[in-house]
Amino acid sequence: MGGGTHRHGSGRAARLTPLGKGSEREPLPPGTPVFLRETWQTRTLSLRPVRVVDDAPRRQSSFYFAPGSSWLNDPRDRGEVRFLDDPWELEPKVRERPVLSFGFPDTPYAVLLTWSGDWTMFEGYYVNIQSPLRLHGDTVDYTDWFLDVRIPPERDTYEWKDEHELAEAVQRGLLTRSEADDVRWAGERAIEQVLLHEPPFDHEWSAWRPDPSWGPLDLPDTAG
Repeated sequence: MGGGTHRHGSGRAARLTPLGKGSEREPLPPGTPVFLRETWQTRTLSLRPVRVVDDAPRRQSSFYFAPGSSWLNDPRDRGEVRFLDDPWELEPKVRERPVLSFGFPDTPYAVLLTWSGDWTMFEGYYVNIQSPLRLHGDTVDYTDWFLDVRIPPERDTYEWKDEHELAEAVQRGLLTRSEADDVRWAGERAIEQVLLHEPPFDHEWSAWRPDPSWGPLDLPDTAG
């Protein structure tokens, strides 16, 4: 993996799986509030307050994003590639549906599970292809790599999402074609893990519920 030709592209996807040092740390206790922060070099593109569900640094980390939580996202129209060159400010949002997310050390994707806002319907699995998570104090950083995958609750098929964004990223020089191939490979590996019921997806997570005390979280006043 190498840098792209875009002026913000250097180091964008230098490696899908960099040398892993994130596993050499103490685990975070369940219920600990942290912030999931999507970054683009020096820019913050989104900031989500979540709680630690389970943290085993050598195996996996999982987080809960509660409905009603305040968060920040970059401004863009649906389907528009991120990383605009013009100045912009993060937009405040409120999360409507619960999310349980899993990240894995030295692994270039996360898997998110979602439910309806009242927990009556399990909506399925969402693969976010991204850099491995990096913990800095109370913040967990990652960089998104455009392409995503939707997997229904039955796990009998899958659907690629935002392929046009990946193609545009290559066209704009944000990624090389070789890097884009690596991104798709990461998605294929994630699909295998979910569809083949590999751990932790050998467990029926659709029945999972958070600790009743884990209500919505707010962002710090200095966020953004």
